[in-house]
This record gives sequence, structure tokens and C-alpha cells, in this order.
Amino acid sequence: MHQRTMIISTYDATINKSLFFRYESMKTNKSYIFLLSIVSIVLLGTSKASANLFSIDNNHTSVTFEVIHYGVSTVRARFNEKQGTIFYNKKKKALQFDMSLKTGSVDSGITPFDNHLKSKDFFRTEEFPEIRLKSREITFLGDNIEKINASLEMLGKENTVTLYPERFGCYLNPRKKKEVCGGDFAFEIDRTLWGMNYGVPTIPKKVKILIQIEAVRN
Repeated sequence: MHQRTMIISTYDATINKSLFFRYESMKTNKSYIFLLSIVSIVLLGTSKASANLFSIDNNHTSVTFEVIHYGVSTVRARFNEKQGTIFYNKKKKALQFDMSLKTGSVDSGITPFDNHLKSKDFFRTEEFPEIRLKSREITFLGDNIEKINASLEMLGKENTVTLYPERFGCYLNPRKKKEVCGGDFAFEIDRTLWGMNYGVPTIPKKVKILIQIEAVRN
């Protein structure tokens, strides 16, 4: 039987912070050695964390959403501009991610529809140029990811969503000569929780979001 493991995300993508101190404040050799020890420990921890940091590969990452249109067909669109990082330590079963999407890059392939999506009826791109998705809690079933609870910030509001993986894994990219990790994830939101109420109930409030992601080890 597989054992479930729940990991609370504590990694911050801004983990590399500068350390400043004044030499004049060190009055004794003991204090000097002590401070050097602390600095060494911090830098060692930062180095190990950075070794498990991956940057999103835009060429192999796609974020799309779909909604039923008047009950007869599915309308789809994607965000062309995205960026972010993944922190992954397989041995410790630790996974965190932080991804942002540029709302002005929404693309359905139909220009008039894109303009409507960017308007005050939907994404209000001038006022809210970014959507942010950040992991909060990871549940493993054995060695596999079972689900990810994350915060989704959109239109000035933040709510919790749950991502379910279809697959996740890592491989050595033969062209980049680096490790690449990624997978396919899906989740569903009620858009009205973020104040996006246009067209309800004719256009359903339920929206399915699909994420295909690959990230390259730094």
C-alpha cells in the first residue's frame, strides 16, 4: 500500500538574498568566526536549494482554458506569455512552483474574441496584467504526486485551487544536456469567485484549465 505524504510549500523563488554585515561591528575573533560560520551555513543551504531550481521552458509549456459555449461546443484559448520556476527535490518529495501569466497574451486564434477576453467583461488586462499560480501544499501517494493545492491570484482576488496530475517526471534532455522535469495538470475553477460574472449562466461559470509544463534545471 502506498503511503500519502503531504508537503507544505515553504520555498520562495527569491531564495537568493544578499547578506550584508559590517566588519567594524566584529569586536572579537570569536564573533568573527561565529558570523563566518553562520554565513557559510546559509550559503550552503542556498547552494543546495539552487541546485534543485528549474526554470520554465516556454517552448514546452502551455496554459489553456476551455468553457462550454451555449451548451453546444467548447471554446478554448491560451496564454502565450508565461514565466516561472519550479523547485523539485525527488529524494525529499519536495515540489513547489510559482508561475505567472500575462493576461494581455490571451489567444483564441480569433482576434475579435481575444479583444473581448481582454475587456472589462473578462480579464480586464489593463487593470490586471498578470495572473499568478503558486503551490501551497503537495500530496504524494508513494513516489507519485496525487494533488497540488495552490493559490490562484486573478482580478485582484486570491482563491485556492487543486491541481491533479495526469503525469509528472524528469528526463535528461539530449540537446540541452540538462535535466528537465514536467508534466500535465488539470483543474477547474468557478470564475465568479474572482468576480468574472459575465454571461452567467448562459456561459457557464465553470472553467477547465490545462497546464502542460516543462522546466529546465538551472
